[in-house]
Amino acid sequence: MLQVLFRGRIGRLLGVLLFLTAIVGGVGSWNIRQVSSELSALSAQNLQASIHLSGAERNLWELRFALPNYMLGDIASREEIAAASSARIAQTTEHIDAYAALPLSAEERALVDVWHRAFAAYTRARPGYFELIDAGKLDEAKVYRAKETNPPAAQAVLTLSKLIKAQEALANERVARAKTAATAAIGGTLALVVAALGLGFFLSRALTREIAEVLRGLERSSTDLEANAARLLNGARELSSAATEVSSTLQALHTASRQIAESTRGVAAIATETGASARNGDEVVKRAQESFASMRARIDEIVKRMGTLGQSSQEIVGIVDIINELSEQTHILSVNAAIEAANTGEAGLRFGTVAKEIRNLASRVGTSARGIRQLTDAVRDATTQTTKATNEGTKAVAAIVDEFGHVLDSFERINGQVSATTMATREIESSTKHQTTAVAQVNASMTELTRSAKDTEQSSQELSQTCAELRQIATRLADLTGAAR
Repeated sequence: MLQVLFRGRIGRLLGVLLFLTAIVGGVGSWNIRQVSSELSALSAQNLQASIHLSGAERNLWELRFALPNYMLGDIASREEIAAASSARIAQTTEHIDAYAALPLSAEERALVDVWHRAFAAYTRARPGYFELIDAGKLDEAKVYRAKETNPPAAQAVLTLSKLIKAQEALANERVARAKTAATAAIGGTLALVVAALGLGFFLSRALTREIAEVLRGLERSSTDLEANAARLLNGARELSSAATEVSSTLQALHTASRQIAESTRGVAAIATETGASARNGDEVVKRAQESFASMRARIDEIVKRMGTLGQSSQEIVGIVDIINELSEQTHILSVNAAIEAANTGEAGLRFGTVAKEIRNLASRVGTSARGIRQLTDAVRDATTQTTKATNEGTKAVAAIVDEFGHVLDSFERINGQVSATTMATREIESSTKHQTTAVAQVNASMTELTRSAKDTEQSSQELSQTCAELRQIATRLADLTGAAR
């Protein structure tokens, strides 16, 4: 990439200019980092150190002022001063510890040690002063403060002053280094900028000559490109018109395919319902066939029982004949007994009465036997007729069962045909769906082609416009560079 960019005289000059610009940027960046480093150190270290030292100094003076105030105050104010003194001692220690955690010089470390010794002596001496005040020994307390508390406190204050001055000196030194670095950066950058301006002037002269040559070729190329853009515009318009017509045809085909798919889905639904109805009819016929088979078995059982009933009727007729014969013989015997009783006179009167009752009983038995015979004959005739009717019903049921078998076969064939129809309809539906999808994809492609054709047409127009603008730019560049056209 760099070899292509820096090819030729202009490329080499441009490379030198870029190299010089990179040097300017690098030197400026390095100088800015140096200045920023000094300023950051000034902000991060000196500012924090000043804050901690000023805080420690303020608390130390508050502690010193608390001693005469303690002497002049009452009991309540003395308690408040004692409580506040403990907090201020802790705050002073925290400030000095935070300052000691910063990067310090050896001199500052030595001053910190001196301060620690002086502050420790001061804090050890304070309770004795408070005890003298509480005991009412004010004069002794004044002497104690002058000898025991003031000297270490003054030493601590003096040490803090030295530390603050050391920080001020360090801050001034860093500010001076920052100014020196900034001045050097400005001078170096100005020198490099002057060199870059000189090189840019030389480069502009060279570029002017090269651009003059390029402009002549650019005008020729723009003229050819404008002619090609006009031909491309005409082709794009024709392609857009054809694509629009094909897209309309595909849209109609897509609509028809979708309608066919919907109709096929309806046919498939009807075929599915028909198959379900055929299966239901098949099940109904099977259940009817099973019912008629059960009915046939029951009819056979009835015929069997009717045969048994006819046989029992025959046996009853035989029994009734015997009873009738016995009744006739009993009647004859009763008549004979009545005759014999009449011949015996008074002695056979009661016997004649019994014979008469027996004759009446025999007469009723004979009448009943004849009635039973008539009923038995009627039952036998009815049984015979029922048997004949049952046999005919059995034949009819057998015929119906056979017909149901044929109907069941027909339903099974219908079910198979409906299944085949449903499968074929589903295949048609699937094919129609694929066709619809394919048509939709082709339609989308044609729509995209139409859009591309319109984009091409628009791009051709823009290209033609760009060629005109390019020709104008070439003219303006020629005017700006003073190159001969």
